Amino acid sequence: MASKKHNNQAQLKSSVRDQIIAILTELSPQLLKTNELSKHLGIKSDSEEYQLVREILEELQDQNIIFKGPRRRFGRVVPDTTVQGRLKMIDSGRWELIPEGGTKPVLKFDRDEIWTGFDGDVVRARPLSVARSGEIPWGEVTRVVERRTDRIVGTLRQGRELYLQPDGKKIHRTITIPRRYVRDARIGDKVVVELLEWSDPELDPAGKVVRKIGRAGEMSSEIASLIEQFDVRIEFPEEVIAEAEAYPSKLTARDLEGRRDLREKSIFTIDPYDARDFDDAISIEQHEDGDVTLGIHIADVGHYVPEGSELDREAFQRGTSIYLVTGVIPMLPERLSNDLCSLRPNQDRLAFSVHVRLSPRGAIKKYEIFKSVICSKRRFTYEEALEILESGEGDFSDDLLSINKVVQALRANRRRSGSIDFNTTELKFRLDEEGKPAEVIPKRATESTRLIEDCMLLANRVVAEHIGKFKYLDRRKRGGDRNPFLYRIHDVPPKDKLIDLANFVKQFGYSIPVDNIKPKDLQKLVSEARESEHEQLITEVTLRSMAKAVYSEHNIGHFGLAFPWYTHFTSPIRRYPDLVVHRLLFEYLQGMSTERAIAHSKNVGWIADHSSQRERVAVEAERKSIKVAEVEFLTKHVGDIFEATIISVLPFGMFAELKDLGIQGLIPTRTLNDDHYRYNERKRELVGQRKRRRFRIGNEVSVQVVKVDEVNQEIDLGLVEGKGGENVVKGNRVSGEGRPDLANRGKRKSKRKDSPSKTGKKKKGKGRRR
Repeated sequence: MASKKHNNQAQLKSSVRDQIIAILTELSPQLLKTNELSKHLGIKSDSEEYQLVREILEELQDQNIIFKGPRRRFGRVVPDTTVQGRLKMIDSGRWELIPEGGTKPVLKFDRDEIWTGFDGDVVRARPLSVARSGEIPWGEVTRVVERRTDRIVGTLRQGRELYLQPDGKKIHRTITIPRRYVRDARIGDKVVVELLEWSDPELDPAGKVVRKIGRAGEMSSEIASLIEQFDVRIEFPEEVIAEAEAYPSKLTARDLEGRRDLREKSIFTIDPYDARDFDDAISIEQHEDGDVTLGIHIADVGHYVPEGSELDREAFQRGTSIYLVTGVIPMLPERLSNDLCSLRPNQDRLAFSVHVRLSPRGAIKKYEIFKSVICSKRRFTYEEALEILESGEGDFSDDLLSINKVVQALRANRRRSGSIDFNTTELKFRLDEEGKPAEVIPKRATESTRLIEDCMLLANRVVAEHIGKFKYLDRRKRGGDRNPFLYRIHDVPPKDKLIDLANFVKQFGYSIPVDNIKPKDLQKLVSEARESEHEQLITEVTLRSMAKAVYSEHNIGHFGLAFPWYTHFTSPIRRYPDLVVHRLLFEYLQGMSTERAIAHSKNVGWIADHSSQRERVAVEAERKSIKVAEVEFLTKHVGDIFEATIISVLPFGMFAELKDLGIQGLIPTRTLNDDHYRYNERKRELVGQRKRRRFRIGNEVSVQVVKVDEVNQEIDLGLVEGKGGENVVKGNRVSGEGRPDLANRGKRKSKRKDSPSKTGKKKKGKGRRR
């Protein structure tokens, strides 16, 4: 009898096991909880069979047939080969795998499944489920192949033992520092730590201090930390400097061979007052029929940086110049960037010129692209050029006014095509003798900055279209379907973000299509909202819906500019892609061979990917350096009151921008003590549950600088009596005032633990940047 019962139990277990595998296989990549699986099996949660299901699930995990995913849900392990790629942390705190040579993720992970990987590491991973169409399967990292870096920057802290609090969010684990590896560093110092061997994700990684930077919170230390954190090269190798210094100061007859001599022409530059590298100049010629020839002359950097040279390899690695608050980290040595390549006034310089003949209405009639030698007659600052445009008097006033007239026509044409112009502000800082910010200078677009911008847009568009449209090579011979080139592309906004945007603007009476959207649709939205009470709100949300512009070998056009063809040609001193475009363009003009075209076709893709990655690093480093300066500046203004505008509303608080300064800080929701506020996600606003007072983007408020955290680079603001939010009474909005209690502000909770676990001590469960 006992034997028969045992056989029946074994048969039941085998049957349930097979059914579980079949259900999870059929529903893959969907993951199911134990109770959900039991419902599919027809087993109740209070029955004996339910415990059997739990037992079988444990066994199937041990046998690597199924896996436990996020929130204790189970899925079918997919028998498949591992894939190698780079680990990327996404905004939501999850990770993705970008395969080598690819741009789109092929696997996604939660923090339990990334093993000992960090953002940017090269890893091998395997899928844990079969993906349905359009979905990314879950996976797990099986091995870290190569670290993006073995050096991590952060602040030395004391918990149960010493540990490193890494800067930024990309390093998601604290690093334990054994006392024998602390060297001369003290608690609160910014340090560089070298990661030791880390193979067990259930333990915190360990490291050793290799360099002390300075005290956390000091501006010099924070900027130096940024340079370390982003692995930015400062010094140039000796061989690179030697190549740059080898060029003579004066041009030779050989340098001028094959170039058009424009040295007698009225050519001039317009740049920021503190610029040292002048890589673009402009000119204009009038024709009797009313047409004009607009000249855009770009420094011929390619003449000094041959492909494959030490200079070229270094420029490729850097990718771009980085403009920090404290100064520029150039892509090229100063001998080139500030001297031989810079279009200084009254000095002969080599250039790549684009001459475009335009009608009075800005229509392109014809153009020429050629190598030249120029001599700039004047170096204008933007402020000097603006004064001439406004007064009509000054050096080269006729030329400046004529150029401005034709670029206004170009701008009007661009806008008619749907080009979207967002009014943004750039912050500049005047530093004192100690290198600390003494003054904040918000920089907004002016007629002189727009003049140069439209000239450069024209040159970039003409060059891209020239290469993209013309059949230079026999496509069958070169083995490709296009002329190899480096484009600057901007995709249409993602569908999910368009749907969110459409739903959001609908409440204000605006509408946009979510299918087959055109630049004109978003341009119309922004234009209609202009001068309305919703302008800033609509503009901010629209900006966040846009895709990011990147470099690519495949042209899809530039959505934001409404250009079918676009590239970067006009800044080769500071951007590597522009240098590559110069080389390709010159080869096409000379007659590129099939062999060279095939070679370029193999290279432009990974050059584009690398350039996009280096651009992201530069943008993030520049953004963080501005935040360091903002925080340093406001340390002298704690307790001061400013007028501000709410620019972002989230569940945990509102970000407000101080008027006249452009500096942003957080008003935490928990400090709004006059009511209990809830976040309305659809309207993106905070609403008081009793008084119905609400806060949304664009509201003007009076704020006090309450706290400035120099270590974590955070600015806390508090509302004070005055303009602040909107009261809602029976559906009607009236101005609201209030004075929340500033003294009872709670302390912001850290996103990390006060102290990490000790090395060698097991944890419960796996540890988990146009």
